[in-house]
Amino acid sequence: MGNFYNETRVRTKIFVVTHVSLLVISAIIVNIVLTTEKFIGLGITGYMTIGIPALFLMGAAFEAIRCRIRYRYLIIADQLIIHRVKGARDEVKVDIKLKDIVFVGKVKDMHLNVDLSEADKFTCVLRNSNSYCCVYLHGDSYRSFYFQPSLELIRNIENLRNKYKLCSKGICNF
Repeated sequence: MGNFYNETRVRTKIFVVTHVSLLVISAIIVNIVLTTEKFIGLGITGYMTIGIPALFLMGAAFEAIRCRIRYRYLIIADQLIIHRVKGARDEVKVDIKLKDIVFVGKVKDMHLNVDLSEADKFTCVLRNSNSYCCVYLHGDSYRSFYFQPSLELIRNIENLRNKYKLCSKGICNF
């Protein structure tokens, strides 16, 4: 059918630097608060002064690792394909037909009764507040995932879905 679209989402470095900086500052503040005289009598200060900053540093390391992951969103012919790229490793995570897509949009706009608690996440952010949700048919059940497409990708998906709907009704104009 001749349709092709490609875009890659990468986690911005400034976001990671800001997030890690906030984690380190928070760890320092928590460490200072825990070493004050009020907490010394509790007998747990030694563990807390080591444990809390260690947790914050593990969070910072997690952010640094997530920074290396990219997601590539492709439309090839009548398929939406999502690749997870980490270093030189490229792995196909989702390969679905556009005609199987039931919903693409913000979660707040979804009017389907679909459980999103087990949705896959193909985004470069920790929270799904600005992410889009895609619900599609997989056999007899619905599956869903979160992703961060551009508006152009959303337009392409909707345009192609509408064309395929028309074509299934016998009105092919492409």
